[in-house]
Amino acid sequence: MFFSCKKDISNPVPNNNANLAVIVGGWNVQKGLFSYTNDGGTNWTSAQQISGFTGFIFSVSFPSQKTGVAVGEFKNNTNSAGVYSTTNDGGLTWSSVRSIQGWIYGIYAVGFSTYSNGVAVGYGGQYATTNDGGNTWSSAKRDIVNWNSPDIGLYVDVNKVVFTSASNGILVGGNGQYANTSDGGNTWSNALGIAKFADIRSVAFSTQLNGVAVGNDTSSPFYGVYSYTSDGGQNWSDGTIITGFRNIKDVAFSTSLTGVAVGTTTNNVGAYSYTLDGGKTWSDAVTITGSANITAVSFANSSNGIAVGYDPNYAGIYIRTTDGGKTWSSPQTISGWDGAGAFQSVAFPYSYRLF
Repeated sequence: MFFSCKKDISNPVPNNNANLAVIVGGWNVQKGLFSYTNDGGTNWTSAQQISGFTGFIFSVSFPSQKTGVAVGEFKNNTNSAGVYSTTNDGGLTWSSVRSIQGWIYGIYAVGFSTYSNGVAVGYGGQYATTNDGGNTWSSAKRDIVNWNSPDIGLYVDVNKVVFTSASNGILVGGNGQYANTSDGGNTWSNALGIAKFADIRSVAFSTQLNGVAVGNDTSSPFYGVYSYTSDGGQNWSDGTIITGFRNIKDVAFSTSLTGVAVGTTTNNVGAYSYTLDGGKTWSDAVTITGSANITAVSFANSSNGIAVGYDPNYAGIYIRTTDGGKTWSSPQTISGWDGAGAFQSVAFPYSYRLF
């Protein structure tokens, strides 16, 4: 056994600092589950279901210290729709699930440009906007020009959206595509592509200009790659392999220079890589014994972070760092998640912004 199970806390009181974090998931049981910690990840509440969330939670995001949004997909025998839930207490409790009008299948991610304004993205190039912190959303849109696969003429997914200011942002996704916005996400540029990427899974910025996109390349079998921008995401370097990765699922920065990319190796073991120069170069993949994939990573501050994923039996696991991502703990589980599947996303409501 490579992991340990941490005790749960029955009624923790949140601290207004980096100690509060939220994990979401529940793929195997098709229930939208969450747990939270108020001590930086040592102890966690047992898994709880968000009311009405029958399906999958893919991502969680907090535009402010109290307000957050979890997004995913509602599923039953006859229907599938993009849904979301909101919190007003930093992730301790969540609203019943609600849908975005016209959205089919999953909502994969949400990003905020201000406390109020944000964008949800997901299946088939869909996106929607909010101007009240995620409480209500516009109808689903699918109007990004050329956001499709030129080979088969089908729309491809948007996997991640981030903002570098109240106006400027970028979304990334399948077929190595990205699009930019300069009006907070209301409209988007024509889709462009990053060379040597088959799928861009995530993107993060260490400054308003410097950022990194990660995913997998076009080779067969494919390998994990990254790309670097120094102009806010307008132009990107060709995809470059990080040695040892089969696929890179997420990337985050703890400082303007230090960052972490996570994913799975060519031997199907969870792994991470780190950069010390803002994303221009990366270490070879470092494996996490007892894991099969690391799917998401988030930092509370320049030192402390949590990454999540699953083990070889597809049980959810998390790991912790106290040195900005250069080294990580062994995988651990959370009570009540037995058989629930991978942890999909982690966020710190009180985390700081690098810029």
